[in-house]
Amino acid sequence: MIALDVTHWRCSSVGWRVAASPTRSSTVCGWIGPTSEALVAIGDAGWSLYDDVFVYRLRGRRALKPETLDAVARCVLFLDSNLPYEWPPRRPSIKTILLTLLTFGVSLKRDRQRWEAMGPYHVWPFYRESDYHRAVANPRRLTGKSREDAA
Repeated sequence: MIALDVTHWRCSSVGWRVAASPTRSSTVCGWIGPTSEALVAIGDAGWSLYDDVFVYRLRGRRALKPETLDAVARCVLFLDSNLPYEWPPRRPSIKTILLTLLTFGVSLKRDRQRWEAMGPYHVWPFYRESDYHRAVANPRRLTGKSREDAA
């Protein structure tokens, strides 16, 4: 489950289950189906964009790097594509956490390199370059069409 602030997000797509939280002014949204793996993976990748001290900007001293902006755009494009998430999940376990600590992060780096080699990582979260190119050629956003019109 992902908690989203209702002032910034609206969960209205078909397949979303929405429940109001009684303790906070938020909505809990959970995808019913296989896309939850994509949400978890994209959420984990996006976690590195969060900072308690600084605010990232599109320009200036705190601007995101171009490759980071490209990755964010690919994630939005992927979530709009309705394609299944096919990358293998990366879940931490007690074993991997201990190995990471004992090897000073070397095992984590090797694990990530093996995971990135499982597919065309430069188009992640897409699993195939052809899917990525098809989504780029037919984006849902900025075309003036709604999800219902595209279907």
